[in-house]
Amino acid sequence: MKLRTILLSLMVIVLVACNKTPSEHVFEGTIEDMDVKSVLTVDGDKIQKEHLTYELPYDAASISNQDEAEEAAGIQERAYNSLIEDTPEGAIEVKVAADEEKQAIIMNFDLDYSTAENIDALTEQGFLEDSEESEFVSFKKTKEQYEADGLKEQE
Repeated sequence: MKLRTILLSLMVIVLVACNKTPSEHVFEGTIEDMDVKSVLTVDGDKIQKEHLTYELPYDAASISNQDEAEEAAGIQERAYNSLIEDTPEGAIEVKVAADEEKQAIIMNFDLDYSTAENIDALTEQGFLEDSEESEFVSFKKTKEQYEADGLKEQE
């Protein structure tokens, strides 16, 4: 009877370990006048996806009114969309908006690192640094880089 209980307990432990869900890690900080926030979905050392937000204050971009801000946001979004038009579907989505309340240009990037094809395309377009590891984006290396850039991991 005890052996059966032990075996069942081990099976439960193995099942729990195998069904580990990806975790989220949030980094925030300021880089060159921009507030930056990165939300990473991580499985082991592999980053599956990232939601990256940059907030550029109007005054740092020499923008004096909302019309200028909306025009600048439109130009920026068109430039990014032109840059990414040859990437695989779903590898990256870009949204740029002028937020009157925050008085900032908000740039949102949704990046999918789940396939080697996406990683290659994002590297080719300059969204990732060239690396010898093109099969996955390393959380450990990304965390080191973000911390070197001044971003702090949030609890």
